[in-house]
Amino acid sequence: DTVMKYADPLDPVICSDIFDDEKPDHELLIKLDALPDPIKTSLINKVRSIVMQSGISDGFDEKIWLARWLFEPLPALGGKCPSDFLGDIERQKVVIDILSAMQSGAFV
Repeated sequence: DTVMKYADPLDPVICSDIFDDEKPDHELLIKLDALPDPIKTSLINKVRSIVMQSGISDGFDEKIWLARWLFEPLPALGGKCPSDFLGDIERQKVVIDILSAMQSGAFV
């Protein structure tokens, strides 16, 4: 089962090929930077807010964490990557809801 992932709607790639522990973070950051600015900014701000509210933000890089998380298949999404859900507003809300659930410690 290969999951198609679209970081850029014009650049289809295989989700499972993007998330690889052997790949350097800069490759994932390139994919994060390819997202449309409003989506990318919204997600980075959400992660930053969660981390700031936790009170433990020293040394935390929200862009690297977000890049790793976006391109990793999640059981809560049926094995798809969160980045697969960024194509429209309703699906983006699913990603934000999962981030919010993580903040509260809810199992999704």
